Amino acid sequence: MTRSPPLMLVLTIAALPITGCGDTAPTESGAANDRSSPAASFASAPNSWTERAPMPGQFWRFDVAAGMATNAAGESIVYVLGGRFSTQGPINMATTVLAYNVATDTWATKTTTFSNAASNGIGKLGGRFYISGGWDAATGLDVSAKLFAYDWGADRLVRKADMPRATADGITGVIGDKLYVLAGKCYQISCNDFARYDPVLNAWTPLPKPPRNHWRGAGAVINGKLYVAGGGTNNGPYKALDMYDPSTNSWQMLTPMPASRNPARGSNLNGRFYVVGNVPGTSDRNTLEYNPATNSWRNRARWPGDDGPTRMTTPSATVRVLFEGVPRILAVGIGQLSLGTNAFLSAPTQMYTP
Repeated sequence: MTRSPPLMLVLTIAALPITGCGDTAPTESGAANDRSSPAASFASAPNSWTERAPMPGQFWRFDVAAGMATNAAGESIVYVLGGRFSTQGPINMATTVLAYNVATDTWATKTTTFSNAASNGIGKLGGRFYISGGWDAATGLDVSAKLFAYDWGADRLVRKADMPRATADGITGVIGDKLYVLAGKCYQISCNDFARYDPVLNAWTPLPKPPRNHWRGAGAVINGKLYVAGGGTNNGPYKALDMYDPSTNSWQMLTPMPASRNPARGSNLNGRFYVVGNVPGTSDRNTLEYNPATNSWRNRARWPGDDGPTRMTTPSATVRVLFEGVPRILAVGIGQLSLGTNAFLSAPTQMYTP
């Protein structure tokens, strides 16, 4: 039975915000946005979000997945796969694969196409990005169990072994040489199926489920452990933080976030877990930073763009990048709602400097 994907990001526009890592990719070129160098502002603004070039296209592209690799010049290239376009009419699947050069602040379009939205995220193993699940255009927008490997060097997509169950809106992490995928949704209900993928065997192994659901939650791998925070169930968002330790094959409940985040996006930056997301019904847009050593949270810079005639949405994905020798977080798939026309437009990409 065909099910239409829920328009979750469209429903939570009020205030909002955030969440891969690299090897070798070809140097990207493309139509540059003629922007002045942001070097001075980055150097003088620690703990801040800075505007970068928006994704190509007039309309907001959301529910994307993103991963980072480095090119021959050592520059961070962020690849964006899948997603949907929000227009004033029907919501259409996005098919182009995009590549963003952080150093030059420019976007390029690749030849490969990919029709999928709200996947379980991206994990990088060797010279490939692995992307699983999501709402699949090829199956009438039903939740998918498919796993694909994208070889960015060859610009080629390869089908791999299906997941144990069709899932979407989940979290992906890489520990060692394995892919760990936590589901967010199974068809129309939240779920927390958890499995490990071995690329050598091309096989999945079911693992213990976490104590809470993290549909549309944030995740990051720190010191060989998977941290997942925020998101929730069909009944509402959570503050919960759970950690999976592969050495014991078990989960541990840790200090919750100061406030719920749903949707939430997260990244590992300098050994800390950074989370941004919407707090329903409030103006709280603080980026949150978790310190695994002390099991504690603190508020950081606010997510921008909730003032004036437009409002910015939570990004669809965030990835760790390197810019001017400093690790930073790049947030992509951001939209802005025009309060005058109620139209969703593409918003500038944002970069966080710790």
